Amino acid sequence: MPGFIVSAKALLDTNQNPTRQDVRDWFQKHRNACRCTGYKPLVDAVMDAAKVVRGEMTADELAFKMPEDRRIWGSRYPRPSALAKVTGVTDYGADVGLKMPEGTLRLALVQAKTSHARIRSIDTSSAEKMPGVFKVITHNVETYREHGPFGAACVGELPLTSSHVAVINAIANATGVRITRLPALPEKVLAGLEKLGS
Repeated sequence: MPGFIVSAKALLDTNQNPTRQDVRDWFQKHRNACRCTGYKPLVDAVMDAAKVVRGEMTADELAFKMPEDRRIWGSRYPRPSALAKVTGVTDYGADVGLKMPEGTLRLALVQAKTSHARIRSIDTSSAEKMPGVFKVITHNVETYREHGPFGAACVGELPLTSSHVAVINAIANATGVRITRLPALPEKVLAGLEKLGS
């Protein structure tokens, strides 16, 4: 995200009245890549920033205002971590990895290559023999539900949220710490380890 902000600033320094296509072309030319948003919110933000630069809108007008009904679902409510993320001062995944103690186990998540397949068994023998592998953990798929979508009891079960479950279980199996509320931040793991040690 900080890269998009720096790039957008450079664009607005040279063109204070870009079209939406100008913004997209600029990001493409300067290799700004985003895996999360689909680019529309990023282009929207640059178009709004251009209005502020041209004096057509104030920064206060641009700031989020809580709706009267206090409902934020579907709104542009800023995430609590937004400022730290866009200014580059928050710890990202790679940063957290650098701060973990020597010998900390790392999780490598592998997902099925076929969507909505009914997995009957998983052969982990090759993975278990790989150098550096401490443990291989899989989800037990013996509870396939014939009448559920893709064998699940409801749409929100493992076919859609397996990453969270795998990470939480891997943390518990590796450390003995069971995280009960997402996100599974390193601070939560360290606090759990301290409790176990006391």
